[in-house]
Amino acid sequence: MLSAVLSACGGGGDGLDKRSYTAGYNEAFGGAYMPTDTRSRDEIKASCDALFADWARASGKHGIVRADWVEGCADVAQNKDSRF
Repeated sequence: MLSAVLSACGGGGDGLDKRSYTAGYNEAFGGAYMPTDTRSRDEIKASCDALFADWARASGKHGIVRADWVEGCADVAQNKDSRF
């Protein structure tokens, strides 16, 4: 049920909330260039998830979907193109 609700709220790109994903993709590392993270996707997502609370507190942004922010963060850490 929850996944259906989240999918319905998404803005495209695999049902992701565009605003949340884009914030994770563009803001997780402050736009700094980083070499490709070669850890497993699960390890990267765990690191991004841990980073989310600090980012949310510092950014003051509200209404961000944590899971979608983490996907954006993981994609940029792996140097994947943005889904949007």
